[in-house]
Amino acid sequence: MKSLTNCARVAPFFAFPLLSACLFFVKPSSQETASKGSLTEAAPASPSECAHEQLPAEVVTQPEIPPDFKVSAAVLSTLAKDPLAIFTLTPSPFEQPQSIPALMEANPGIFEYLPPDLRKQPDLREKAIALGASTGIRFTKDVKARVSPNANAAISYGSNPASNGYLADPRPVQGFSAGDTLKPLSTQTVGDQIWYQVTAQRKSSRAEDRENYESLSNVGGIPFEGYTMAIDPGWVPASVTEETILADHYISRECTFNGVQNGDLAVYVDFEEVGFESFDEMAYKLMALQEKGTVSPGDRFRIVWRVPADSRERLSLVWIPFE
Repeated sequence: MKSLTNCARVAPFFAFPLLSACLFFVKPSSQETASKGSLTEAAPASPSECAHEQLPAEVVTQPEIPPDFKVSAAVLSTLAKDPLAIFTLTPSPFEQPQSIPALMEANPGIFEYLPPDLRKQPDLREKAIALGASTGIRFTKDVKARVSPNANAAISYGSNPASNGYLADPRPVQGFSAGDTLKPLSTQTVGDQIWYQVTAQRKSSRAEDRENYESLSNVGGIPFEGYTMAIDPGWVPASVTEETILADHYISRECTFNGVQNGDLAVYVDFEEVGFESFDEMAYKLMALQEKGTVSPGDRFRIVWRVPADSRERLSLVWIPFE
């Protein structure tokens, strides 16, 4: 197994000329504060020095902010244009949480790049909401959606998945697990119970279903009687949810590459720590790198991926260290 962090064939971290040198935070002396900007630019650093782990040591409380603490104007300007650059800063702002409010002022999207411990801090959550972060619900228990806001209503089902023209599975129950998050479509109170609509109804005639059914490759042997493009409306009781901030989560981590496979239903990108299923450009790029021998199973290199705010969406690979 080899690490590709510093190999010549690996592009500089994020490959942005602006970030050829890492930027850092300082607490100026009182004399410096009066005479010049509070932060300076560090000497150029290697990609491995810039590439900080997304998950730092646990942060329990927010340290008190020194009265003369400031953040570099260069840092604020960089992050205002591209929040992904937060992973290149050294020292990492995740190790200096007193800097985070200023970074969020420069770019509210910075909240999406914070590690879990910082995302949980009440003051930063309040800051995110004040800056316009969307709110939604998090499920506290496993639950199956109903077709109407009634505990005795029928279970809600989605349409048969037919990725890339392949029909492989029966209609899925619209169920949710504890920890799932999403944005409700509407709210309705029935008696003393509040209900959230979590999926919209989509109708489809049997004639439309037949036409589409016959155009698919039925690799799953699904009978027409069990196929439809229709989606049931979905309702869940508010009692199994809690309010939460809805924000994507970007994670930067060095991972062990297991390989890429081109399948009928997706391109499967597999790392020891995380996997991806998609037809995204990044998946094809990594598959081409594997075919060229640029990367091989067992290699370790840093990647960045996105955990979507809506749990029904898939994880997506957003950055790899190769040109």
